[in-house]
Parts: sequence; structure tokens; C-alpha cells
Amino acid sequence: MGIYNRILKSVVIISCIFILVSCNKESFNKFPTDKKGYPNKVILIDNKSYGLKNFGYDGLGDNIELNVKKSSKSYTKIILPKLYPTHAWKLEIENDNILKEYNQIELDIKEAERRDGYSSELQQYIINNKEINNKKIIFKWKNLEKKEEPYIVTLIFN
Repeated sequence: MGIYNRILKSVVIISCIFILVSCNKESFNKFPTDKKGYPNKVILIDNKSYGLKNFGYDGLGDNIELNVKKSSKSYTKIILPKLYPTHAWKLEIENDNILKEYNQIELDIKEAERRDGYSSELQQYIINNKEINNKKIIFKWKNLEKKEEPYIVTLIFN
């Protein structure tokens, strides 16, 4: 009888740990994707999507401004698609206290659906809301290997 109680307790403890770990992990299946699972050309700000006009090679040198309502939370979560493996987003900030956290996320794409030259990666920035009062936050998307004009997204928080 004692061994069965130990086994039962072990199973319950392992199940609880498994549930806590899986519930704690954030899911990025909310990011809008195309039919093959690649990220759409949008910026996701606190789960609200904004279209990126002319985003890609055709839009290099473009500058767009987005008016964004400041979240009531202590932070704002901004997720951007990388689009190409050779390109990345760079955050230009006035002080280091604005950026709370940065992550790169890889969306799951089946091997048969993979396309050459495209990236399924997302770049996530978590911004400290206390530090963005009446400030513009600028993201520049550019090629890491070539010198060319970046695609610029300016966020204006109200």
C-alpha cells in the first residue's frame, strides 16, 4: 500500500509541474500568419495589429507613423516580423530604461511549407510604459549585410 501512495503522489506532482510549466509558456499563435504559417506584414502592439504599408524590399526608405494608445499596464508589448533572414529590426531609444525585454521568436512551420529567402522569426520588444511619456519610439528595419536605406516605423504614444 505504501508504494502505491508514493507512485500516486509522484504522478500528481509531475502532472502539476507539467501543467504549471505549459500554462506559464506564452503562445505566439496570435500573430497573424499567411496560409503557410509565415508572419503577415503587420506590427502587433498589445495584441492589436497595424498594417505595415509597402513593407519589404519595395518599401526601403519609407517612413510610417502610427498613433498608438498607451496601455494601462506597466508595459507595452510590440511584436514585429523579421520577413527576411538578412534583415532585422533595430530599436532606437533615447535612454536604456525604455526597453524592458527583448526576445526573438521562431514560428513553427512545417518543413514542406518552408520557402527559401523568407524568415518565420518575430522580434518582440517589451517597452516600459513609465518611460515613454510623450516620446516617439523608432524602429528601423534594414539589411544587416548591405548599406541601404531602412524602413522606418515611428510609434507615437498618446
